[in-house]
Amino acid sequence: MKKLLAILLCVAMTAALLALPALADGDTAVTIGYVAAHNPAYPSSPNFDDFIQQGMIYDKLFDVDDETGEFVTRLLESYEWTDEVTLHMVLKDGITFNDGSKMTMEDVLFSMQNYMAAPTTDKNQYYAHIDFDASVISDDGMTLDLVWKDPYGPALRTLNCSIMEKAFTEEHIEDTDEIWYTAPVGSGPYVVSECVKDSYVVYTLREDYWDTSRTFDADQITLKFYSDESAMFMDYAAGNLDVIYDISAEIVSNIEADPSLGTVTLTPDNDVVFIQINEDNEILSDPLVRQAIAYALDMEYITDVCYGALGTPATSHFATGFDAYVAHDPYPYDPDTAVKLLEEAGYGPGDINIRWISPEMPPEPQIGECVQALLSMIGINVSVETPEFATALGSHLDGTTDISCQHTMGGNPTMEPDNTLSAIYENAAFQAFSISEPEFNELYYAGLNTTDDEARWAAYRDLDSWLWDNFMTLPVCEVNKAIAFNSRIADFPASAVGRSCLGALKLA
Repeated sequence: MKKLLAILLCVAMTAALLALPALADGDTAVTIGYVAAHNPAYPSSPNFDDFIQQGMIYDKLFDVDDETGEFVTRLLESYEWTDEVTLHMVLKDGITFNDGSKMTMEDVLFSMQNYMAAPTTDKNQYYAHIDFDASVISDDGMTLDLVWKDPYGPALRTLNCSIMEKAFTEEHIEDTDEIWYTAPVGSGPYVVSECVKDSYVVYTLREDYWDTSRTFDADQITLKFYSDESAMFMDYAAGNLDVIYDISAEIVSNIEADPSLGTVTLTPDNDVVFIQINEDNEILSDPLVRQAIAYALDMEYITDVCYGALGTPATSHFATGFDAYVAHDPYPYDPDTAVKLLEEAGYGPGDINIRWISPEMPPEPQIGECVQALLSMIGINVSVETPEFATALGSHLDGTTDISCQHTMGGNPTMEPDNTLSAIYENAAFQAFSISEPEFNELYYAGLNTTDDEARWAAYRDLDSWLWDNFMTLPVCEVNKAIAFNSRIADFPASAVGRSCLGALKLA
């Protein structure tokens, strides 16, 4: 049997090696494995979730620097608020797309509008606040006065949009056009030089990249897509991949146990996982019951079981890198006190029955099972249901789940607090998560409706403390993402795994 397994492993590794494209001459070609679907490199497509391609092919209006972690703009010569709703921006001269065309503010404004033209993109809820009719481009095309309908706190940090060339995009307006796989036009540092759909993409560094202040070690990067992490790890262990990207805690543990397999680096996802309690459940509306639940949940245990090395127990509703972050003492794990709180509220063992509904997307089912086990120890019965995504989403929208998991899908690269809070305020789409308490919502709107950063952070810190004291949203852990690489790579800085430029890697 062992001999058969060895033969099968050898065959799998050989097949994987043959499936990869030939590498360029020299030592600056890198091959990266990634478990994900291969989508068109069309940033405002409603089907676009391969954010890596944005960092390779496109420049963003604002972005987080992979090496410094600072929120910066590389495209603007200057920007300033001229009043509470108007952002005056001057574009740098000499920015060129990979087809040789010069970027103007027509391209910038079009890129934002194109997000709004497509349904359900990652920018819809934010760009809906922009008054495009009132926004004005100067005659020379280099200045844009972007106007919001009302003072809007998240305005700046949500302008991390990829800039598309207007003329090219209008010519290929459908995201089903093959050219979005094979030859998309952008102003970023790399171009697509080879593509086999659903298999791999080869990116080649532009010789004419306009931003000479940035340097890139890899002249060629091959991104290979996988549907199975085990197959990707086998390729990596066989030496067919230099990097494996966005890997699980299990793979992290395997590599850390065997240093010959390379180095693991962890990058904050800037996301906190919550256990959210539905205030519309009459029993759960009692703060004593919510406090009992908070004391019955061993967050370190849940973090260890469900996230392993990729989780750090949370001390706030915001990740530690946020300007609005303030540390709280974690809730004590104290089942005995939890039972007494339930008795004070009038409930004995078996009196409370609640539903956990989450999609069949790890680790959410595992979190539900941990919650079920821990709450059973204080006499609360939890039924755990993990249907397909659409059904689970429906339960969050209509409020039929009593307790569940809430986090920011894809992380929060710009560390914008509203990305964390927009799912739980009074008018949120997710009825199971929304909080109607006036004090909470006053603080939410105080942070939302000002562009004064200090006022925003102060409001959000107070909001964070309110949530902590009222046991409505129970933070579990901060989430990290992981990258592993072999000895050819010296370092792989990334501001946000899955949303950064792969060219940020440093060769040994």
